[in-house]
Amino acid sequence: SSQIINHDSYFTIDGERHDRCHTKHNSTYISSIISSTQQSPSRRGDVGNGWQAYTEADMGTGVTGFNGHWVVPSLPTPGSNNEVIYTFIALQNIDWVPPNDHPNGPFDIIQPVLQYGVQSGKGGGPYWGISSWYMTLSNDVIQSPLLRVEVGDSILGIMKKTASDTWFINSIDQNSNKNTSFSVKRSILSSQPWVYVTLEVYNIDNCVNEYPAKGTTIPYTDLALGVNGANSKLDFVIGTNGQKPAVCNSSISIDSET
Repeated sequence: SSQIINHDSYFTIDGERHDRCHTKHNSTYISSIISSTQQSPSRRGDVGNGWQAYTEADMGTGVTGFNGHWVVPSLPTPGSNNEVIYTFIALQNIDWVPPNDHPNGPFDIIQPVLQYGVQSGKGGGPYWGISSWYMTLSNDVIQSPLLRVEVGDSILGIMKKTASDTWFINSIDQNSNKNTSFSVKRSILSSQPWVYVTLEVYNIDNCVNEYPAKGTTIPYTDLALGVNGANSKLDFVIGTNGQKPAVCNSSISIDSET
């Protein structure tokens, strides 16, 4: 794992300086399928900004890990420089999702993320990449180096609690055997009870040019939750607090608990 040292306006990973990321972002969940089903005509009146489809569960203060697999979907064709797409598994300290008003209290999320778009964060472009994230609603944001991946690659996301207030977040491309990860220590990370699988987007207003092809699905499999160091049954429900209506008829379903 990497050593993270925070400074006022930047942080270092293993001695290498990185500017803080201010990109609006993101979060995800279970043997679920995130479907991008487009409607016709190609343009619709509302713009996609925030969580579009997700599952959630409150698994209590003893959560010590969450892992899952998913597959890189097709690329938007043709792409633009505007759209941002994130899909991921995640753990949060409270149940808050964008685009809702900011919560009154502290918020954080940890997540291994599959992301697309020029504005998706460090190194993003018109291609899929993976990166590990620690996010708050302040400027305390950490993004690991972006690793470009290919359509069809198998992604493994890992979140593991390694101390009372420390987590290891790892995003792995199992086809290339490459990964991007870090460890982060914060007092707020002592409890991450909320578990998610999510599709999150920004700047989506053209369902043909800014989304994968109609009918694309992203199955999440082998979802494994640890509670107090032991495997625990996931108790997901479909979340209802994301953007309404979801852009491009995006939806999620729960096919099983694994």
